[in-house]
Amino acid sequence: MNIKIKKILREPLLYLLLLSAFAMVWLIPPEFSIKDATLTISEDSERGIAIPFLENFPQGEVLNIAFDLKLKKPNISLLYNFIPDDCIDEMKVNDYVVPLPDNNGKCNFDSKGIVLDLSEYIVSGRNHIECKVRNGGGGPAGLNLNLSQKLWVKFVHLLSIALFFLTVFLILRKYKLSEKKFLLLLLVVLLLVGAFLRLYKLGIVPGGLNQDEAASLYNAYTILKWGRDYAGNLFPVHLTSFNAGQFPLVSYLAIPFVALFDVNVISVRIFPAIFNTICLFVLFLLSKRVAGERFAIVSLFLFVICPWHILLSRWVLETTILPGIVLVSVLLFILAQDKKVQFFVPCSFLCLSFYAYGAAVSFTPLFLLFYFAYAIYKKYYTLKQWLIALICCFVITLPFALFFIVNKYNLQTMTIGFITIPKLPAGFNHYTGILNFELLAWFEKIKGLLEMIFLEGKDGLPWNSVNGVHNIYSLSLPLFAYGFAKGIYDFFKNKAENLFPMLLWFLLAFATSTIISFNINRSCLVYIPIMFFAAYGLSDILKNMKGFGYTLIVLYCISFLNFNFIYYGKWATEIREHFFYSYINAAKYATENTEQDDVIYLTSSVNEPYIHVLVATKYDLQQFLETADIPDRNTANFHYVRSFGRYKFGIDEEAWRDGKAVVVKNNEAECPNNQEWDIKRFDKYTVCLRK
Repeated sequence: MNIKIKKILREPLLYLLLLSAFAMVWLIPPEFSIKDATLTISEDSERGIAIPFLENFPQGEVLNIAFDLKLKKPNISLLYNFIPDDCIDEMKVNDYVVPLPDNNGKCNFDSKGIVLDLSEYIVSGRNHIECKVRNGGGGPAGLNLNLSQKLWVKFVHLLSIALFFLTVFLILRKYKLSEKKFLLLLLVVLLLVGAFLRLYKLGIVPGGLNQDEAASLYNAYTILKWGRDYAGNLFPVHLTSFNAGQFPLVSYLAIPFVALFDVNVISVRIFPAIFNTICLFVLFLLSKRVAGERFAIVSLFLFVICPWHILLSRWVLETTILPGIVLVSVLLFILAQDKKVQFFVPCSFLCLSFYAYGAAVSFTPLFLLFYFAYAIYKKYYTLKQWLIALICCFVITLPFALFFIVNKYNLQTMTIGFITIPKLPAGFNHYTGILNFELLAWFEKIKGLLEMIFLEGKDGLPWNSVNGVHNIYSLSLPLFAYGFAKGIYDFFKNKAENLFPMLLWFLLAFATSTIISFNINRSCLVYIPIMFFAAYGLSDILKNMKGFGYTLIVLYCISFLNFNFIYYGKWATEIREHFFYSYINAAKYATENTEQDDVIYLTSSVNEPYIHVLVATKYDLQQFLETADIPDRNTANFHYVRSFGRYKFGIDEEAWRDGKAVVVKNNEAECPNNQEWDIKRFDKYTVCLRK
């Protein structure tokens, strides 16, 4: 046998690598399949099975369900969740009668359903399950079958993944891959992982569409097709969505993707996801300019796995691209200082932030003011460069400045050539969130902001954080404190001039967040500099205390894996409620199965339900403008669209009397239990279709 092969076979790290790889793959959440079911069963893509049976099943009747569940692995928990108004008469697993809980006796419309843990009764391979379900509330009867890893299996899985990557690292170091090649390899791997985390299941997790996403998507569609937003304004410099207004940049950037992919969730989410993925490489280049390639890798690592940035990249609010715009601008400013790009380039790019999100209204002018003062002091640029940069800033900012003036001083909507400067019905102060300054209230805001960012890591909004995981990981907080202090020291003592934009960024982002009604979205600009300086501190620890530094990296990896499991598991399921999952599908189904003159009633238990229907139907803009019934069009901060065309919002007696189709939210209302209606149930909503 070849000597090199013998040497490889005697390498203990090889077997550790193979063992961890085997465990990592083997412990992936199990696949399952359904065979020989007595009724049609639909498998859910999120590791579960949705089983709605017999849409018009009579109230009080018993439904017999039987099927074979085939599992490839036994390392799971299996939960049987019954529709809230149903109960069980009998449950058997592999001919074993499962004891029923005491709360199973209540079986009516007010009951909350039950959950049975069948883990101890199932085996690897084929399992035969029989169940007698009693319909308590009329309408559909059924259940959900959810499979998830047991807690100890999750822990071992996390450990095997961490061990695999640690072993790869040790092998590379042992066989003395050159530092340059090793850092290049890490760069490529981190960028690929970062892209995967921001693009994988982009249209599925989070499931559904938030109302702001739907508005951005429909505005992109109407501007593409008619050159107007859905308020009827020709190429507006600001959107009038919901009366309160919406920044336009995300919608304009979505237009090419709507043209390519039509009106769907991918069309509106794809650009922010790609842009924020590119920003990972931008951050690497920026960090490399500040403190070298090793620090750049550490900085990239923290951003790749940062929950805040992953969440930011995977759904669309105007804030989605603002931090990236500032990040690119800061890199361009540093390059301009080194004469790599012209000074007007970063100035122009940063001015685009005025069209991205409200946080820029106060942040961007202050950042430019302080950076310009610093640049004059350092004599970075010539008079000619200053003149060109200021002219570019003026031209790009002018439309927004006019918009500011029109709304601040309550002027009328202006049309200049082919663009519109709209007057927002809700008024400017509500829109920007800027409050009247009060000293005591300001101190309270500082306290609240510190708690949100550093202590709690969440703001109470479920789409902005994942329960059980700090938005930037708790480990980052002491590292930030150390890294920020070291950054100040290096800037003043070691003349690290490239740190100035990042120091300025954090100070201004934090300061401007204290004068608004803050949440994670509105304070979005503080997070990149916080993670940057956390990486700055970690990089210094790795340089001086390698063992402790590597321990921190392992802890980060474990925290990240925990976040990942929750994000694609429990969070992905729960967030559907807040993104109105299947509402658009229900509206489409009701539209496609009725005539053009038929009236459709839809539940109003959705934020701005009309915008979801506009997206679902790709509704004609002119017809919407002519038929929309908006009683508070010129007064409310967020107006209520009572109806448009043949669509009416709100379920009452009139809906059941006059509606050809009625879309209700599951568990809030039920379709009439008679032969007059056909029923189509979706995940969260049900369509009642008059025969």
